Amino acid sequence: MVVLMRAVSLNIPVGRRQDEPRELYKFATMASITCGGPGVDERSIKRAIQQAKESWAKIVALVSFPAHGGPIGPSVEPEDVRSAVRDQCTAMLRVAEWQGARIFAVKATDALLLAATANRHVADAILDGAFEGLSMDVPVIGPFEGPMLDYVRTGGLDYLREAYADRGYHADGNLIPEGEPGARIESAAAAAENALRLARTSRFDAIGVHGEGPFAVEIAGAVRTALESQGLLSR
Repeated sequence: MVVLMRAVSLNIPVGRRQDEPRELYKFATMASITCGGPGVDERSIKRAIQQAKESWAKIVALVSFPAHGGPIGPSVEPEDVRSAVRDQCTAMLRVAEWQGARIFAVKATDALLLAATANRHVADAILDGAFEGLSMDVPVIGPFEGPMLDYVRTGGLDYLREAYADRGYHADGNLIPEGEPGARIESAAAAAENALRLARTSRFDAIGVHGEGPFAVEIAGAVRTALESQGLLSR
């Protein structure tokens, strides 16, 4: 019996730096554009959307909290999260519409996902704010199992499962925490091999690569080439 493997998108976060390499957009089939945080404003969003359009990458709203960056404490108020995410998505939608672009999906930063895991109300607030700001329901991108799944299932929304090519995983499928041995994969060849392994499980809809760091372009290019060569890249 022939087993057909599911093709995956290559998702890369962009829009955080003015000098970020344009190659990141060319390698991505989904560009997660940062909506908030240090150095992010409507000009940076506009620039990122334009480059994503030129590269034919689907546009994802990447939301964060707090807007000024930094750690998210355990006492964070869900209403503050909802308001911040809503404002980010409102700005993203305004710029996208002005440029004739469509927002394909929404995703939370890793730090925001950690806060959501610790507090279910934060998870709900993220998506409430996102859908209010975008004035529409779009697919949600997240880990294989995560705090937003109940929200998505209850609302009958689409959930796209993502795994990182440049991060290490425990045998149980959970990410190796930052700072521990094996948490980061900085070899392009190893990241490409990891991407193929993850894609071949047919458990994921997207493979992510972090867009920062000295090896970001090399890793993104190697992952794109590997997935494409095996017929596993979804456009």
